[in-house]
Amino acid sequence: FDESFFNTEFEKKIAKKNLKDFNNTSLKEVLNRMPFKEKCITRSGFFPDSIQLNDHNQQFCLVSLDCDLYEPIYQGLTFFYPKLKKGGYILIHDYNSALYKDCKTAVNKYCNENNLTIVPISDGWGTAVLCK
Repeated sequence: FDESFFNTEFEKKIAKKNLKDFNNTSLKEVLNRMPFKEKCITRSGFFPDSIQLNDHNQQFCLVSLDCDLYEPIYQGLTFFYPKLKKGGYILIHDYNSALYKDCKTAVNKYCNENNLTIVPISDGWGTAVLCK
């Protein structure tokens, strides 16, 4: 992330400034962690600017949102949930994070607006799941 991307959440003291956490988010680094790289659809850049034209017509069975901050999390849910296949899942990293508290605000807002149930997972990152 560019440092300016964090300013709103830092000013509201809902995200702790720790840019070193984002030093290595290269596509290569991300794909090295995936057991089935060929099944992954990847986009580099800031969300939602990274959406490509053909992405608007796709459906998804599993989406992992790890955007940390309010706006990209909310925009991610707005974009992906309607394109989620029945029985599909969205994993939201940092939902219960002490570092990025506005992630939860974004998820709760989207779920309240769309009458969705959030399922928190007791992992080390405070992940939550939405199922369609």
